[in-house]
Amino acid sequence: MSNTTMPLSTGLKRPKWLRDLERLLGVRRHFVFDHNIRDDVALAREDGFELLPFTDALRSELRRLGYSLVILWNPVTGLSIAPKDDASIAAARLIPGLDKLNPSGELDMTSTLRLSELVARLGQRDPAIPPCALIVDYASRIPKSVATLSEDERNFFLACEKAANDARPIAQEGYPTRFNPIIWLCNRAQDLPSWFLLDNPGVHTITVSTPDYDTRLIVAANVVRSINPSASGEEQKHAAQVLASQTEGMRLASLKEIGNLARKEAIALGDIDDAIRSYQLGDLVQDSPWRSPGLKERIRTADHEQAFSRRVKGQPLAVSKVLDMLKRSVFGLTGAHTRSSQARPKGIMFFAGPTGVGKTEMAKTIADLIFGDDRAVLRFDMSEFSSEHSDARLIGAPPGYVGYEVGGELTNALREKPYRVILFDEIEKAHPRILDKFLQILEDGRLTDGRGETVYFSESIIIFTSNLGIFVRQADGTRIPNVTTETKPYEEVERRIRSAITDHFRFELNRPEILNRIGEDNIVVFGFIQPDAAREIFKSNLEGILSKLRQEGDIAVILNAETQSALEAHCIADLANGGRGIGARLEAAFTNSLTRALFDCDADRGSSWRATNFGKNVSGAYFVTLERQT
Repeated sequence: MSNTTMPLSTGLKRPKWLRDLERLLGVRRHFVFDHNIRDDVALAREDGFELLPFTDALRSELRRLGYSLVILWNPVTGLSIAPKDDASIAAARLIPGLDKLNPSGELDMTSTLRLSELVARLGQRDPAIPPCALIVDYASRIPKSVATLSEDERNFFLACEKAANDARPIAQEGYPTRFNPIIWLCNRAQDLPSWFLLDNPGVHTITVSTPDYDTRLIVAANVVRSINPSASGEEQKHAAQVLASQTEGMRLASLKEIGNLARKEAIALGDIDDAIRSYQLGDLVQDSPWRSPGLKERIRTADHEQAFSRRVKGQPLAVSKVLDMLKRSVFGLTGAHTRSSQARPKGIMFFAGPTGVGKTEMAKTIADLIFGDDRAVLRFDMSEFSSEHSDARLIGAPPGYVGYEVGGELTNALREKPYRVILFDEIEKAHPRILDKFLQILEDGRLTDGRGETVYFSESIIIFTSNLGIFVRQADGTRIPNVTTETKPYEEVERRIRSAITDHFRFELNRPEILNRIGEDNIVVFGFIQPDAAREIFKSNLEGILSKLRQEGDIAVILNAETQSALEAHCIADLANGGRGIGARLEAAFTNSLTRALFDCDADRGSSWRATNFGKNVSGAYFVTLERQT
């Protein structure tokens, strides 16, 4: 799509930054533009609109406002003027210091000393100088470090500050009295010295925001027309609306690039959202695991063959609900009732329940099913984020702080691999300020890191785990059990835990909006491990120990029925800590005593043993009796 004039300008407003500039030209001398200064700008024309790079649009509008000469300076190539006709070049040569301007309207002048002299001259009431504006581009790159200016840098900004205070307005026929403006283009206003910006009546900062929906819609209409000019008007209108609504916070230049991507990859207008996500993720959505032709069959098989139940034991209701949520995710219906559903994560789940009942294992099982690897889980222990400023670990330190250039653990990992399960373990232990980050993730599916770069969660599954509701706090501050292994039935456990979670977000945190973003229907409550499931977990853990011994030491150990029964009874006697507690008891009682017995028997590779007894000796230590098998 070229920068020529294009139709469909109905409703196109002049950008706010441009309106602010025009309104303040009579009272401010210097303007600092920051943020979205490398975007394209849509300017209304009589027969449509024109899409221009920001600097070209600024030059064009300054000319329209009566500044017959616009000077552009940057620290790399020096100075140039617009327009470049003979009359303008002749007028520019009348300005002291610009007499050597070449016939192309350019001057090799990268010295900031000469720039400060030019800034001072443009502020004077010199009748020989035509009404003109100076644009200082790449101003962020003038100081090496704004915190430690060199002497030359300090002198430069001091001279510019003085020039701003000394500048005088000029009178021009047909226009109100105003100044010759000096316009600084910065990535961030903080890139310039604070003393130059603050408490300086001559300097005004204007933030150039990303385009609003109406502007994006007008440009999007031309983008979709360039993708498929022969599509029906209704198809083009719908595609333009999708493109505009799903590019909130993005640049107009990005809309053009999405159009180029759609043409290159032959993406149909009806699938314009695929082009958007491909552009956001830097990867083709067609290659997404969510588009895998075998995914539906894998979920169907996992459902019918109870693959989840083999890994997450004793949680049939939780498994059933998770499978339903995954089926919803495959069809892209997570949060389908919201306007931003296409940008939201593929799945949002909140696993609640006692410790050791399979919440983390469920997350790994989901990763294995969807992404083919249970290591595709990015896990954050939220107890490590209990301080107010620990969010810097997730999204990176803000500009000016140590580690700013490194980025955040969450944003870096997602930028590298957008297809994954993201697990926030024990979310209730995070500082409330950290929870604010999840509002944007859950609603818009995106997050901006400390460096200003945006990552997208539209292809990931977000899982929170929590132990909320297991204990409740009394009025005197003491904590008492809310549910125990004796609480029956499961429906009662679920009711109490759900109620405690709701109370926590609404009354303790006073943040019901976070729970609303998660969705109460996305809360999956895990019950306590029951004896039948505990026995299965015990047998699985025991077989894991014996299998590891065979693989690593080439030593075979079997347990007779009495020994295994006694060991099982010991390990599942207390189920308050779930499967993790069973494993801990097995390691303390059996693994340690078994390895001690093998050392005492000088067991060598290839040997076989039978455990004939298990118990405690007189000193209270566990023991295992072994007999060599021939």
